[in-house]
Amino acid sequence: MIEGWKEVKLGEITEMIKRGIAPKYVEDEGYIVINQKCIRDGVLSFDDSRLTSISKRVSEEKFIQIGDVLINSTGTGTLGRTAPVRRLLGKTTVDTHVTIFRGKDSVHKLFLGYLLKYHEPLITLLGKGATNQIELGSSDLKVSKVKIPKSKETQRKIASILSAYDDLIENNLKRIKLLEEQAQQTYEEWFVRFKFPGNENVEVDEVSGLPEGWEVTEIQELSSVITGKTPTTSKSQYYGNDIPFIKTPDLHSSIYMTNVEQFLSLEGANSQKNKFFEKNTILLSCIGARAGAVGLTSEISQCNQQINGMICKDEVYIFYLYFFCRGLTPLLRALGSNGATMTNVSKGKLEKVNIVKPHLNIITSFHSKVKNDFAVILNLQNQNQHLKEARDILLPRLMSGMIDVDGLEVSEKLGMVAEEQANHTQ
Repeated sequence: MIEGWKEVKLGEITEMIKRGIAPKYVEDEGYIVINQKCIRDGVLSFDDSRLTSISKRVSEEKFIQIGDVLINSTGTGTLGRTAPVRRLLGKTTVDTHVTIFRGKDSVHKLFLGYLLKYHEPLITLLGKGATNQIELGSSDLKVSKVKIPKSKETQRKIASILSAYDDLIENNLKRIKLLEEQAQQTYEEWFVRFKFPGNENVEVDEVSGLPEGWEVTEIQELSSVITGKTPTTSKSQYYGNDIPFIKTPDLHSSIYMTNVEQFLSLEGANSQKNKFFEKNTILLSCIGARAGAVGLTSEISQCNQQINGMICKDEVYIFYLYFFCRGLTPLLRALGSNGATMTNVSKGKLEKVNIVKPHLNIITSFHSKVKNDFAVILNLQNQNQHLKEARDILLPRLMSGMIDVDGLEVSEKLGMVAEEQANHTQ
């Protein structure tokens, strides 16, 4: 074993390893509940969190604390994903599909988060049960053995190097959120409340209630709708590293699809040449529980059959149609139910969805106003992707003791890599 390191059981360095609660969901005035969707890419997101009634009894220990680590504990494909709690938005707990991992004071809390991220493959292997019912037990976690530095100061140095990357990623995410909210507010001000520049000089049609020069049309008049397709999986040569292949789980909180799980080879993509989507194609999930999830392609891509892509006939409609689609979830569920248990909106139904077509001068002004915001968002997302890749290269080297961080020069040099990486991607 590396000098200065020791082998311990996870149970020896933890104060608590427990599952969360069975929530009683409410729309407002409740405690925040984290679910498995909130834990992705080593980051805890509150975007998919819900609320449980304050009348629901929650033991104090199951309100998460900064420094805790959350672990997805149910289901193939999600089990084993970890995320440290770096911030809170209020009293927060987790549901029964998530395990709270709380370290003892003898272990550096931030280090513990990176330790568990490093051991995600091991944690995944601890799952037991049938494919769709696989579960992670706290007792198995407690007896799992890992190697850690004996010195808490060494743990702190390792954590500080890795957190330099995550701090930059978090700052970029904050900038993205501000830019997104700014563009959303402009959309609502102009096209929902009709407070666009010069609106005071425009007459309103008494019948339609729309400003003069505006009309109701269908989505197919503004864009070409193409349903994605999955190339045959029997030909392994169809899958590779050339063309992003976007699936519904990829349509999570990011605006642009810069981080997808699967790619096609050129041969595989060319086997369905009419399924290519150019950059800034609007992708809309139209099937299942995720119906209504929206994203934008960041490069030439393809997607599966659960997603409809909308290629705008005039680029000035791209961001207008994107924001319009973000509010379509209730309509999609109504259109796609027909008594069935699962939402399924066909290409034909989506094409005929009504949409207001503003005056060309207004829509052109809107596009000009927000397109730079979206360009910055894409740049920041690409930066974050590079930062994650650089962090994930360092993670196993630091967690295995390959890099000696006790030398101050080495520690400082590595701590600067994050900023250099960010500058390189600008």
